[in-house]
Amino acid sequence: MPPVFTSGMVDRQEGWGNRRMMGVTAISASHNHQHINADALLEELAATFFRASLAEPAQALMQAIDAIRTKIEEDTGARSGGASIGIAAAVLDDDHLFLAVTDPCRAMLYQDGEATHLPPSESTATETGPRIMESTLGPGDRLALLAAVGESADADFDSAESLEQAAGPSGSFIWLEVTDEPPPPDPEIALDPSQPLPPVPAEQVQAAAQMQTRVQSSWTSQSSGGPKLLQRPPGSDALHRYRSTSRGGTPSALRSRLPRGVPPARMLALLVAALLLFAVGAYFAITNRPERIYPESASPGEYSLAIADAIAAEDTDLVNALLPGAHTLLDREGGDDAESPEAVSLRLQIIAANDYLNSIVRLENPRRIGIIPESLRDADLSLIQAAGVIYLLAGDIFTIDVDERRLVALPDLVPSESSGSLFAGGGDITTLAMTSPGASYFYGDPVGGFASVFPSWPSGFGMADNDASVFRSRLYVIDLDSAEIVLIDPESGQTSLWLQRDSEILPEGPIGIAIDGEIHVLYANGDLYALKEGYVVGKTNLPLTTPLTDPRAIAYDTSNELVFIADAGVAEGRLIAWENQDDEVATYLLGPDEHGRLDSEAHEGFVEMTDLLVSEAQGVVYWIANDGIWQAELPVMPFGAIADAAANNAATPEAEDT
Repeated sequence: MPPVFTSGMVDRQEGWGNRRMMGVTAISASHNHQHINADALLEELAATFFRASLAEPAQALMQAIDAIRTKIEEDTGARSGGASIGIAAAVLDDDHLFLAVTDPCRAMLYQDGEATHLPPSESTATETGPRIMESTLGPGDRLALLAAVGESADADFDSAESLEQAAGPSGSFIWLEVTDEPPPPDPEIALDPSQPLPPVPAEQVQAAAQMQTRVQSSWTSQSSGGPKLLQRPPGSDALHRYRSTSRGGTPSALRSRLPRGVPPARMLALLVAALLLFAVGAYFAITNRPERIYPESASPGEYSLAIADAIAAEDTDLVNALLPGAHTLLDREGGDDAESPEAVSLRLQIIAANDYLNSIVRLENPRRIGIIPESLRDADLSLIQAAGVIYLLAGDIFTIDVDERRLVALPDLVPSESSGSLFAGGGDITTLAMTSPGASYFYGDPVGGFASVFPSWPSGFGMADNDASVFRSRLYVIDLDSAEIVLIDPESGQTSLWLQRDSEILPEGPIGIAIDGEIHVLYANGDLYALKEGYVVGKTNLPLTTPLTDPRAIAYDTSNELVFIADAGVAEGRLIAWENQDDEVATYLLGPDEHGRLDSEAHEGFVEMTDLLVSEAQGVVYWIANDGIWQAELPVMPFGAIADAAANNAATPEAEDT
C-alpha cells in the first residue's frame, strides 16, 4: 500500500427517519493532496445521501459514492476508484447496515465472534468500484471504518482505543458498538446560573425601536391603500378559492358574459342537448380509461417514490390509484408496527398522500427539546418571546438555548427580593415585561433599557392563576378566575383595571389572553371574546368548519400579527392561525414523527399542552406539556410573510382615560 494522508470524517444524522451517515476518506501521497479538500468531499457525500433519502438506502449510498468520486475527478483528474483515493461509507437505518468501501480505506464488522473485512483480507487485486455489504446489527456487534492503517489494517480490534492506536495520530476512523441497553430518555434541560446573559443587548433594542417605527409607518400607508394581498398555504387556499363569487355564487367574470333577457326555447333546447352530449362523452371517457395503478410487484421503496412523484406532479388520479396498493404493501410489511426503513418511508408517503388529497398542512418534525428540571416543575411555567429571544418564566426568568439544551438563568435582570416570585410576563418586538406581587420589570426600548414599576393590585386579584400579554410595551395581566384585566404602563408607572365600569362583565374562568390591536379572551368551551378600548365588544366566531370545542392555549405572534389557538377538540389536535383583520384562518395538524406515526409522545403532548409560543420569525412552534418543552416546524407561513409586524398598533385596545 502506498503512503497515504488520512484526512476527514463525517458522522451525521438528519431529520429523515433514523438514517445515520458515516464516512472517512484517505488520499494517496502520489497525488497532489493539497488540491483535495477531504472535508468538502465528505460534506458532498452526506449531502447527496440525504437528498436521496427517500430512495432505497443502498441506492442512496451508491449515489453518494458516485458523487464524491466525480467530485474528486473534477478537482484533481485522479482516478477515484483505485488505491489513490479511498472512501469508506456506512449507513445505519435503525439496525440495518449498508457498507461501501474503496481502497485504501477499510471497514471491519464483528458479529457473533467473527470478523468480516472490506476489502477481504485475502484480496490483493485493485478494484475500481466500491465493495458493498449489507447486514443487520444486534447487541454486541462492532463496526470500524478506517481511512488507512498500514500493516495492521486487518487486525481484530477490541475497542476504540486499540483502533486509535493502530490508526496513529493522523488517522481518521469511526468506531461503533451496539449495546442492548435502551436509548436514554431526553435529559433534563441543564440549569446554568453561572453565565447570565442580557436578554436584549442595547444595539438590538435600538434596532427593534427602528423596526417598530418602520412597522407603524408601513401600516399607515398600507391601510390607506386598501386590503393586503395574502399568500395562503395549500391547505387554506382550497377553502378560499371562490371568495370572489357574489350573489348566488356566480363569479362576476362569468356573470358579465351571460346573455341579457330571456333566451328563446330553441336556444335552450340546443344548450340542454349540448350539455347532455358532453356529459355522456365525459362518462364514457372516465369509465373506459385505463386504470392507473402501480404494479403489485413493486417494492415499498418503489411505491414510496411513485407516491412522492405523483404528489409532486399534482396527479390526483394517480395518487388515488396508488393508495390501495400502498396500504396492502404496508400490511404485508407489518402495518403500523413495522419498523423497517422501507415501511417507515411508505407510511410517511401514505400520510403525505392523504394530506395532499384532503388539503391538510402539517407541522413538521415534532420533537422534545428536553425535560424541564424537577426543581422548576411546580412553578407556573410560560414561554415568552421578546425581541427574537425565547424565554422560560418559572418563578425566575431563563433564556432557552435550544441547541445546547440549556436554561440560562438571568439573576441580574430582576432584584433579589423578586427571585422565585415572578408569576406573569410577556414580550413583543421591543420589550420584555415580567411581574411579581411587589414589582413589575420592563426591559427594552420604551423605558430606555430597564425600569421597575410598583403595581397596586386590585383586592383579591389572582397571583397564582393568570395569563399575560405585552402590547405596545404595556403589560396586561388577566386573572384566570375572575377575568379581571390589569394594565401596567411602564412610561407612566400607573396600574389600573382595564375594563370600564359600564362595560359588559366577562364570564369567569378564561384560559388565556392574546392582543393584536384588540384583546381576545379565550374560554374552555371555545368562546372567544373580543375587547377594545375598555369594553367587551362581543364574541368572535372563527370561520371554522369544525368549531373550537377543547382549546388549550392561545398566543399572539408579533412578527406576523396572527393569533394562534391550540385545540384538542379533534382527534389529533390542531393549531389554528387566525388573521383578525380579514377574518381568515389556516389550520395545521401535527405531522408524523420520524417513524411515520401520528400517536407518538409528541402528539400526546400536543393535545395536553399547558402553554404555547409561536415564533414565525424562526418558523417554529414551542409548547409545554408533560414536564417537557416541545417544538415543531411551520412548513409554510400562514397567509404569506406579512411585513408589518405590529400593524394593528393603529387600533389600540386600551382606553386612553383609564
